[in-house]
Amino acid sequence: MPPDEAEAALRTSEVDLAIGNLPDLGAGFFVQRLFRDRYVCVVRKNHPTIGERITARQFAAAAHAIVTPIGWGHGIIERTLVAHGLEDRIALRVQNFLVLPSIVAASELIAIVPHSVGSQISPQDAVKLLPLPVDIPAFDVRQCWHERYHDDPGHRWLRQQFMELFRI
Repeated sequence: MPPDEAEAALRTSEVDLAIGNLPDLGAGFFVQRLFRDRYVCVVRKNHPTIGERITARQFAAAAHAIVTPIGWGHGIIERTLVAHGLEDRIALRVQNFLVLPSIVAASELIAIVPHSVGSQISPQDAVKLLPLPVDIPAFDVRQCWHERYHDDPGHRWLRQQFMELFRI
């Protein structure tokens, strides 16, 4: 589900619970913060020009793989690249973060991913996580639901499961 459709999907009961870096929803919704996340850079372990840290110059010179769509939530990644004059350095657009480690591992592309995604990367992916040399604000991962489900016992149980799962 595209994140910008979360409000409509929750309103029509197509979705019972939405979780992610979600936009602010209108009246009639409840929102609960699960955890705070930040962005990191993913680079191939044996990248020919990037070692144990990435400089602003290396970041600007590298070809980037990014996740689309750009209009919401994680769209801040592309907006940051554009703000730094790096829109021509975007070499690849993909639909989700989970495919980026294998792409980066097999190329000289770099990518920006949420730390929560990066921390799940397998050692077989042959990539490393590095701090970003540009500022991108941290963000909240939240669960959101329509008010009609707020007092539903099953829904309350489900929300509690996610709270416990993401308790850091």
